[in-house]
Amino acid sequence: ASDYVTGGGAFTVSGATTLLSDSSITSGNGAVTLGPVDGAQSLVINAGTGAVSLGDAGANTALTGLTITGNSIALNDVTTSGAQNYTGAVSLASDYVTGGGAFTVNGATTLLSDSSITSGNGAVTLGTLDGAQSLVINAGTGTVSLGDAGANTALTGLTVTGNSIALNDVTTSGAQTYTGAVRFASDYVTGGGAFTVNGATTLLSDSSITSGNGTVTLGPVDGAQSLVINAG
Repeated sequence: ASDYVTGGGAFTVSGATTLLSDSSITSGNGAVTLGPVDGAQSLVINAGTGAVSLGDAGANTALTGLTITGNSIALNDVTTSGAQNYTGAVSLASDYVTGGGAFTVNGATTLLSDSSITSGNGAVTLGTLDGAQSLVINAGTGTVSLGDAGANTALTGLTVTGNSIALNDVTTSGAQTYTGAVRFASDYVTGGGAFTVNGATTLLSDSSITSGNGTVTLGPVDGAQSLVINAG
């Protein structure tokens, strides 16, 4: 393993990075900026309260894992054969593939472009989620857990597949589609798009679906709570 420590200064690579062994970058609150990163090894970046920016990671050779801590974390494509863990305010702008490992964001996520997360049966866990873009999550047989989505800026669409899907508030300007066992705990607004659950729904609290004239389709629904559906 190789470790790179700056003691508070910035760590910058103006060019491509290849990992030859498991590696770490610790910047003591300094900014960390990398271009494209490849190599079948793991990378841990701890920028403390500093900003982290990555080019495409794993585009040619998937990393075995990626863990990043920073005040803000700007990501492009990331492909790993194991887990991806992000702690901080994350910006997603592309496609994220874990190859079976978990995908976890401990913090707020902002969508800068239409994005996807494919975890190959690994768990997907996100905090709050905003941005006028679409998000597709495919966790296979893994679990999916989302914080409030679209509370500040409505997503244009949300599609989630998982063995179980735990939702809080979700606001989109387009369709919401869930495939799996879904748990409702709040209010769901589509702005005219369809609202579809392909699977069983369990109500964990009083909930509502407002589709703005979009079609609402649910499978079996259970739970000692109330449900209000307004499809216009």
